[in-house]
Amino acid sequence: MTLRLPKLERPRRRTPHADPEERFQFLVTIGFIAIIALVLLILLGALALNYYNANLRPVASVFGTSITRDEWVSRTDLTLYR
Repeated sequence: MTLRLPKLERPRRRTPHADPEERFQFLVTIGFIAIIALVLLILLGALALNYYNANLRPVASVFGTSITRDEWVSRTDLTLYR
C-alpha cells in the first residue's frame, strides 16, 4: 500500500474587484482626512508657539539667568504693590 498525500494548494490571491468610482471616493476621503489632520497639527503648533512667546520666552538675561515674561510681570506687580 502506498500513501498518497493530498496535494497542497497555495492560497490564491484575491484581487479586489472594486468599482473605480468607489476607489476614487475612498482616496478622496483619505485625502480630506489627511488635510484636516495636517491643518489641526498646524493650528496646534501655532497655539503652542503663541503660548511660548507670550509666557515662556525669556525677556531678559541677567548674569546667565533668564527672566520670563510671567516672572517679570509678577515682579512688577509686587513692586507696584509695595
